[in-house]
Amino acid sequence: MAEIEDRAKELLSYGLDPVTAKTASESAKTYKSLLEIYTSVNLKKDPSSSTAAKLLFTSMMKLKPQVSNDIRQMVFEAICDGRIMNNTRLELAVNWVHARMKPKGEVVEATSMSLPTTQEFNEAIGVGIVVPEDEIVKLVKECVISNKEEIGEKRYRYPAGLIVKQVAEKNKFADSAVVLAEATKQMEAFLGPKTEADNAPLDKSAMKKKKDTKDKKDEAKEKAAAEKAAAAAGASAGAGAA
Repeated sequence: MAEIEDRAKELLSYGLDPVTAKTASESAKTYKSLLEIYTSVNLKKDPSSSTAAKLLFTSMMKLKPQVSNDIRQMVFEAICDGRIMNNTRLELAVNWVHARMKPKGEVVEATSMSLPTTQEFNEAIGVGIVVPEDEIVKLVKECVISNKEEIGEKRYRYPAGLIVKQVAEKNKFADSAVVLAEATKQMEAFLGPKTEADNAPLDKSAMKKKKDTKDKKDEAKEKAAAEKAAAAAGASAGAGAA
């Protein structure tokens, strides 16, 4: 227990938040690997390093073991110099690196693609691209409006994360944390203050009953559509025969 606390204390000195530091300290292997990364990029023991410290930990956990050390280091350095400044850009980097791997998980070898150029990497993570706040507000508004019926029905039980996902489909460089905050804000403005029903425990039996009813309606619609299509096909065949 004391050893874990000592590890966590060491990670905290790099600005890592207490929860992540505790998580990383519970495994000696994870702790050692993270310290090696901090050392390889010359991360300072300073509270101001908190963002980089957290992103380095996240990248270490997300990158597949088959990714080469050279490419790992490229990601780590981009975190430390500010090109990767949030989880959204890190996710883009990780996904891009993994997309360049063979199906079996082996990094592409013996080609110019083995180690991407700095330009290729920068384009993938959107270096120099800044998504203005008003653009995020606009995109969130569009998504809230397109989902207003479901939001109105589910109210505060509607997951704001769905709005975040839809905005990402429109602009993958938008910071997901900023989008989530804006989505929450706009949904609250749309729904108004929470009611007693919003704060009441979720009635799972009622939800199941509602889902079963919806499934039956969907099945009925599908059956009616199939019968209509079959009737149309039969009429067409009859006309052809005549």
